[in-house]
Amino acid sequence: EWDGKTYSEIIENAPHRLAFTWYVPGLPKTLVTFTLRAAGAQTELTLEHTGWDQLPPFVAPIRDELDLGWRDGVLPNLRRQLGEQG
Repeated sequence: EWDGKTYSEIIENAPHRLAFTWYVPGLPKTLVTFTLRAAGAQTELTLEHTGWDQLPPFVAPIRDELDLGWRDGVLPNLRRQLGEQG
């Protein structure tokens, strides 16, 4: 039975890229990648969360919730924090 905990392991920590696994024990690992790219005077952030196709169908609702979390929680909060930095 799942205890509600998720785990991760950083696999790349480069100046313009951060990648880590994200998983629940007993299921295949997914991969989360943040990539920064110069876009004129600004910086573009790309977030990819891949590997969902390896997981069993019962995980689909969790994937959908996480998608909403990235889109409606993490990215807007990050944008707000970076905007406050200057």
